[in-house]
Amino acid sequence: MPLDLAEEGPHGPIASNAALLFDRRGEVAGIYRKLHPVAGVGSDELEAGITPGRYVPVFKCDFGNLGVQIYWDIQFDDGWDALGRSGAEIVAWPSQSPATLLPAARAFRHRYYVISSVWRDNATIFEPTGMVAAQILPPERILVHQLDLSYSILGWSSFLRNGQALKDKFGEKVGFHYSTREDMGLFWSNEPATTIGAMIRSIGGEELDRQVERNGRLHATAGAVKPLRD
Repeated sequence: MPLDLAEEGPHGPIASNAALLFDRRGEVAGIYRKLHPVAGVGSDELEAGITPGRYVPVFKCDFGNLGVQIYWDIQFDDGWDALGRSGAEIVAWPSQSPATLLPAARAFRHRYYVISSVWRDNATIFEPTGMVAAQILPPERILVHQLDLSYSILGWSSFLRNGQALKDKFGEKVGFHYSTREDMGLFWSNEPATTIGAMIRSIGGEELDRQVERNGRLHATAGAVKPLRD
């Protein structure tokens, strides 16, 4: 829940644009103070005197590791990068902007879910692929969607058949969201006794990020490309 938060600073009172995390008992479990308050066009004042935050915490919740960014934080890399390095699995983005391109890019780059909370146009859950997992548009007001944080991302392979190879072998024990347009999909296991990684290995598959890393090593071994000379 974002709000203006007044606190005592080292040199007197300060105000922050802050998001409060409440636990299941209704008690404050954490606070994130917005790193990048906005100075509007023609002004050098940050949101009527708001002080920028200094820290980007990751909150260890019972459902996973949660980070927060607020509104104009989307324009700057530092907070999103820090959350990725610190192991965030979900980033909540309360915002006045209904933007979808930038949060999708943040989710894709750092391989975490981004959940937007917006009062106009849409509220959206972006997968670690950058694709939309769920979205509501007015007049809907409440978005409910179940996430599985034990997932794998697969790129296109002929034997995968856009995910059908896993479906043929495991049926309803496997779930996935695959895009033929993006040649990529998010896969998860609906069977507690079998991980999605084990399912993928059983058909000879390879997660996309591992495939990219392996190819990078092969490129390095093969040597850098040299320009042709006349």
